[in-house]
Parts: sequence; C-alpha cells; structure tokens
Amino acid sequence: FCCPVCLEVLRDPATIPCGHSYCLDCIEDYWNTAKQRDQYSCPQCRQVFKTKPLLSRNTVLGEVVEKFMKSGAQHLAKAEEVKCSTCKGRNIRAAKSCLVCLESYC
Repeated sequence: FCCPVCLEVLRDPATIPCGHSYCLDCIEDYWNTAKQRDQYSCPQCRQVFKTKPLLSRNTVLGEVVEKFMKSGAQHLAKAEEVKCSTCKGRNIRAAKSCLVCLESYC
C-alpha cells in the first residue's frame, strides 16, 4: 500500500486509468512538473493518456489502507526512522540497534 512516487503509505489514494494507484497529491505534482506538462503518463508503466485523467480519491482503497494501518502496520518505518536490517524489502521500523555490528532489528 505504498505510493511509488513518495514511497510512503498511500494518502488519499487515487487510481489512474491504467490501474496504478498513487497519493492524490503525488500524482498531481508529478503531472504538474514542467517535464510532464501536457503529456500525462503513468510513472510506473509509462502508459500515455491523451488528456489529463480526472483524479478523485479511491475511497475503497483508502478504507483498505486505513484498516491496514490500524491492523498493526504502524510498525512500518517512516523515511526518517531506522529500518530493520534483517527484514530486507519490508520497511519495518527497528526497535533496537547493535552498536558493535551496527545492525538494527525489529
């Protein structure tokens, strides 16, 4: 449930016509950059849309993300937090760090 643009848990998720989902603000900002102006494409699959797709909050996905966060996923590490060294690719917040080997563990 992470946004491919900001790499955080989706905030106000919006799903574009190709099926990929982003934070509403992230996809708006991406499309508003000078590089993307008047050319709207998916940052993941690069599908090009002739006109700017109408964006609205995907309420079903938003509810799923909200339930996911309430289910204990609050242990996911934020960008400024230390991540568990052994849980590769899972972005789990570390609870302890070893000062000898410099590894962090959840």
